[in-house]
Amino acid sequence: MKVRGNSMDNTRALTEIIRVKEGVGSYLTDMVVRETVLEIIVNGNRLTALACLSGSEMELGLGYLFTEGLIS
Repeated sequence: MKVRGNSMDNTRALTEIIRVKEGVGSYLTDMVVRETVLEIIVNGNRLTALACLSGSEMELGLGYLFTEGLIS
């Protein structure tokens, strides 16, 4: 199994958003979670791509392969 992703050191970021409440939008800065894309490649073939938080990519990949019955 080969694990490839665009992991970031930081899992959170301040970002400008538009919050809509009772039909009225307002701009503000809020904390958002940064996800990374994890590609699972088996024998050179791209099996899937998963969105996840960085830090536990190997465990996620192994769990996916186990759940799909590809490893035991």
